[in-house]
Amino acid sequence: MTAFPEIERIPFEGPQSKNPLAFRYYDADEKVEGKTMRDHLRFSVVYWHTFRGQGSDPFGPGTAVRPWDDGSESVENAQNRARVAFEFFEKLGNPFYAFHDRDVAPAHGREVGHPGGTHSLGEVVRGSAGVADDQAG
Repeated sequence: MTAFPEIERIPFEGPQSKNPLAFRYYDADEKVEGKTMRDHLRFSVVYWHTFRGQGSDPFGPGTAVRPWDDGSESVENAQNRARVAFEFFEKLGNPFYAFHDRDVAPAHGREVGHPGGTHSLGEVVRGSAGVADDQAG
């Protein structure tokens, strides 16, 4: 299952592009002072803000619509969210992301920092196994 079937990997098309889903100035392979832009600019997607935050602000409730997220704190929903996240990272061509264990996996009644409190993180990773490997190769 793909969350973004109509979207291909985001290409570099240059400043003249009218494509809203194209890089205009970031060309990962262009060399600047002997290093590629990819090496100079190591972008990271932040998991919480991109896949967990609801888009709320002091003026109102969240407006983020994520059809792949059922709103539950289940391991199954967390696994689905992780699959979508890695699809998103791949389409951006972005190898880096940042997360906290609670961003990715439900707490299952355990306090963060409690010994064994990350057991559901292992379930999410096992349920999403191969996703990151598929993108690396």
